[in-house]
Amino acid sequence: MIRDALSGSFELPVYFDYPATFIWALSGAVLAARLRMDPTGVALIALVTAAGGGLLRDGLFLQVGPPALIRTPVYIILIGLAVVIVILAGARVLHFRHFDEIVVLIDLFGLGTYAIVGLELSLSVGLSVLAAIFVGTVNAVGGGLLRDIILRRTPELLQPGSPITIVAITGCMVYAVMTRLFALPGGLAGLSAILLVIFIRTVALRLGLRTAPIRGFAQADE
Repeated sequence: MIRDALSGSFELPVYFDYPATFIWALSGAVLAARLRMDPTGVALIALVTAAGGGLLRDGLFLQVGPPALIRTPVYIILIGLAVVIVILAGARVLHFRHFDEIVVLIDLFGLGTYAIVGLELSLSVGLSVLAAIFVGTVNAVGGGLLRDIILRRTPELLQPGSPITIVAITGCMVYAVMTRLFALPGGLAGLSAILLVIFIRTVALRLGLRTAPIRGFAQADE
């Protein structure tokens, strides 16, 4: 079974997709609740945190039909469940065991996974490799971008910090090279690219590696 999966095309397993959607929705709902938003605000932030990247991918770039969010009720149910939990549990949700660690783990696996998903979907509808890399990157980081824009704060991925966007781009480039240049199966290439993204992100977090402002501009306004 593992050999068949690696030799075929890359597919997002539902046993990762659904839990990741729920955890991201829960983290977005908790953030909105901490900012003292009402239930509508909590639901909106949960939605864009969990599904913003896919909405940008399907609604803005690919436009090949209804977004994945509304093609099945599962995503809406998972996001709604996360919102209800935060509303009913209140601050007690902050005391869920290992909640923060689970969010970090999902982020770690999700960055590369959703980047490759967006890239592969883009290639399947005829986009060029460069365009597909762009869409794949947006698919990976779009949720956090939309969340921060709605909250009217500088998006996390645009500020100096642990590398996010550049790592997603790297994963997409590796996948594209492995499948287009070396003709490796999508399953094997996807797993390799995801593992590379996880490795780079883990090393960056462990060693405290951070991006920095462009040299000469860091103290320009001081």
